[in-house]
Amino acid sequence: MQDLPFLNVSEFTDFTLAEFFVQLLIGVLLSTLLQKHFSRYSRSVSNRQEMRVVLPFLALTTLLVIAVVKSSLALSLGLVGALSIVRFRTPVKEPEELAYIFVAIAIGLGLGANQTGATVVGLGVILVVVAVMRRHVGRGPSERLLISVGFRSEPPSLEELGRVLLRHSKDVDLQRYGTTGDLHEFLYSVAVDEVGELDQIVREIRLDYEVSSLSVVDPPRVPGL
Repeated sequence: MQDLPFLNVSEFTDFTLAEFFVQLLIGVLLSTLLQKHFSRYSRSVSNRQEMRVVLPFLALTTLLVIAVVKSSLALSLGLVGALSIVRFRTPVKEPEELAYIFVAIAIGLGLGANQTGATVVGLGVILVVVAVMRRHVGRGPSERLLISVGFRSEPPSLEELGRVLLRHSKDVDLQRYGTTGDLHEFLYSVAVDEVGELDQIVREIRLDYEVSSLSVVDPPRVPGL
């Protein structure tokens, strides 16, 4: 059969098993680097642990898919049809998370297409640019979270608990206070810039008071808020 003028058959050559294994190792290294970059520079407060796990998984899965289908034009066309029926039911909460997901996919695409040099250089440039921007560009708006605290013993005053929250947050609003039997519940809305501030708030409340319950809620995930 005569080759089509727009199709370069050499682009669909198979990986050897050794080459595929090397690409997988490089994929593990690059996706781990992306994971650490996300942990260090991401401003996302919620869903961080889930994203850290997903990034390497997504990069390596994309690498595997591309490595398999690039050896066959029929498989490539079949993949397009298969992906057309896939729907992600969980929305991405923040544009930053979507950007990291695209970078993970790009790692898999580049390594799966055997473009190792371009992938490594491109990823390095992207991560350096993002790191520089994070260090020199002003911080974005704070993340607002709901902190619910319950006490069964004598609770602190509203003013006292509010001062504790203000030590590690930019703004605090009391949303609700209620009692059920001997249980006193406080619900505050706090503005934090990073997850470390939230950790400090939770740690200080637990150290200073006998807490019956303590939970942190992301408002967009709560119906009706």
